[in-house]
Amino acid sequence: MYATNYFEQMILNVFRGATAAAPSTVYLGLFLTSPGESGSAGQEVSYTGYARQPITFSAPAAMENGIGIQNAADITFPASPSSAGSVSYIGVFDSATDGNCLLYGALEVEQDIEVQEAPVIVAGGAKWWLSGDMTNAFKAAVLNLLRGVSVSGVTPYLALYMDSPDNEGVELSGDNYERLALTFGAPTEQGGGECKISTTASVATNRASTVWGTWGYTAVMSAASGGNPLFGKIKTPAKIMRVGLLVTVTAGDLSLAVN
Repeated sequence: MYATNYFEQMILNVFRGATAAAPSTVYLGLFLTSPGESGSAGQEVSYTGYARQPITFSAPAAMENGIGIQNAADITFPASPSSAGSVSYIGVFDSATDGNCLLYGALEVEQDIEVQEAPVIVAGGAKWWLSGDMTNAFKAAVLNLLRGVSVSGVTPYLALYMDSPDNEGVELSGDNYERLALTFGAPTEQGGGECKISTTASVATNRASTVWGTWGYTAVMSAASGGNPLFGKIKTPAKIMRVGLLVTVTAGDLSLAVN
């Protein structure tokens, strides 16, 4: 499944200080056509007795070269009194009626709803996983939004690491080293369907007055000190931060995206 623009923006706005409030319950809906990135483009199934069903996701775990969640049990919808079309897509909502579509995706096998048939999404049939540049801990936090756990907004900072925090990488240190405060603009939709935020101001570190270590990974942190790494990227090639060097981030040069 894919995140809708609404959900992508909710996640990215965490880096602009806004808390992503988790819905207490999420619901699965059946669609004849795709809800799309807007979450409102598709045609939802409609027959007498039809209703979105609550969906309970499993705890985040390794999935498809990333970390993901899936429906923990079969989800059975009311039987239809008449033929109701072919279900091709599903959507996950924050409300049983109306509300916001958070995720959507195509079924591997379409389901034709015949007379007196009750559509079923079997356990593990609704999956969403995250790969890419989020840290494992932040991936789990984002996935847990679908399990009732909110994510607090942060003031983001850029930090230099020797290796990824997921690989127990160590942050650089030394005289004059400190993290850089970052400011991101509003999320914007991109051509590939993802939403992105970019830095709005240029910032620079102090010049190193001692050797800080080898900069091999760049992380976006949740605080000026301590906190948690949320996004990151390997630096290629790695660079020894020797005396006299500094790091500059130009406005628009650092972007974070969610799809």
